Amino acid sequence: MTWKWPLATALAIVIASQADAFGDWKSDLARKAVGKAAREGIEEAVEDAIGDAAFDAAFETVSSSPDVRAVAPAVGVAIEEAMRLADVASSIDTALDVAEAAKKIHKTGKAIKKIKKIRR
Repeated sequence: MTWKWPLATALAIVIASQADAFGDWKSDLARKAVGKAAREGIEEAVEDAIGDAAFDAAFETVSSSPDVRAVAPAVGVAIEEAMRLADVASSIDTALDVAEAAKKIHKTGKAIKKIKKIRR
């Protein structure tokens, strides 16, 4: 009877430390995902700024030259189509990244299940 509470306390500490160890991989995974999203967001912002500057320069060139103004509508359509295709390619790339992340999460879950089976 005298060993019951100290033993229960020690067991609770061991279980809590194991639960904390499994919680670390989740926070690491979340931290990596947030970091990747932040990097991609910064990269996209820089690309947008460069694209805006290029479009502004092109617009100034087109508006100042009458010869170029005649071709401008066709060029505008071509640019819009290229941008649409770039968005499609980006969506496909994002879908592939999501599928890869899901595969990694699934593998991690299987590994955790194996570890839990071993402990039993």
